[in-house]
Amino acid sequence: WSSAPAREPFELPRAPPWSYLRDARAAPIDQRYAESFRASGRELRLDVLVSAPGDPAARVVACAFPLDEGIEPSTVPMRMLQVRADRATFAALYRSGSTEKEPLACDVAEDALDRLRVDLRIGERTILHRVPILR
Repeated sequence: WSSAPAREPFELPRAPPWSYLRDARAAPIDQRYAESFRASGRELRLDVLVSAPGDPAARVVACAFPLDEGIEPSTVPMRMLQVRADRATFAALYRSGSTEKEPLACDVAEDALDRLRVDLRIGERTILHRVPILR
């Protein structure tokens, strides 16, 4: 399952390390993106908040990441988020377990001490984080 619309073929650069990746496809996303992965009876859910002022063209690029350098290697799913803004903030939450997840909301803002204040709300719970801004 993915919150993004259907993905279209996407051309990655031909030079390494990009040439290592397989079957790239991309779709536009808004400020919130979520996707679930299921394998071997287990599930992983990815929720991402993207804040890129001035960039309405954010996208998720999905591809296959080879597990070895053989001729036809096994692969695992890989996701990359692309924005073309001068600045962007990404906040990601990874959850395992059932597909029925509590609603997620996340607010990210700069505070007076040059940190990011991240307020994460999962269902009825609120978790506050303070993260140094890397400049």
